[in-house]
Amino acid sequence: MLRLISVLLILVGLGLAGLGGVALMGTTLAGAPPVSASAPESAGGAAPPPPSRALTRESEAVFSTESRPFSAADRLREVPIAHETPDLAVIGEAFEVTLAIDATGAESAARVLPGRGDVVAGSAMVGREAKALLSGANFDIEPLSPDLQALSEFAANTWRWRVTAEAAGPQDLVLDIFAMDGGSALPVHSFRDTVTIQVSTVGRLVRAANEANPLVVLLGGIGSILGGAFGVFRFFRK
Repeated sequence: MLRLISVLLILVGLGLAGLGGVALMGTTLAGAPPVSASAPESAGGAAPPPPSRALTRESEAVFSTESRPFSAADRLREVPIAHETPDLAVIGEAFEVTLAIDATGAESAARVLPGRGDVVAGSAMVGREAKALLSGANFDIEPLSPDLQALSEFAANTWRWRVTAEAAGPQDLVLDIFAMDGGSALPVHSFRDTVTIQVSTVGRLVRAANEANPLVVLLGGIGSILGGAFGVFRFFRK
């Protein structure tokens, strides 16, 4: 039993000494100062507005009907949408967020989701194309599908992201959906999810070691190694 404890002390001491040594030898890179660019000055004054003339009732009627461009809302239709986000996650471990938009005429879009997290369903006004963006202040987000997709009439469209939390505690993810009108994006729906980020046992130990004084960690590791070595020496001496 004494030998086992001694070996464990040596292993723990090696780990602590390594963390302390790396922290002492680490250097901090200074960021380069931002380069500011001044905007070019505008030249000349604005031309005077053209003289106004009164419109007759007939010309006003023609302008208000035939010349008015159709808005994006005139071309949108309401379709079911659903997305899935986990309630809990572990810092440093990736998870997936999935969005589905079903323009096939189905009553729900949740049927195509994996079903491994918290599913929220709803509806949104969309056109021929839709764009979805996922954002979060304390997350590393990697898109696994195109942001902009042409909506299919034969199968539900899905968007997927691989997400890794970088901070513990409750963190917000925001999912924005846009209907596309030519080159313009019209916001049509937004989801805000709160994910509770936990820290694993190994992560807690590493985090505590990183937050501690590097010299103290190094000395603690050396002391643990010496204590383990002394225990092994006593064991073999008997």
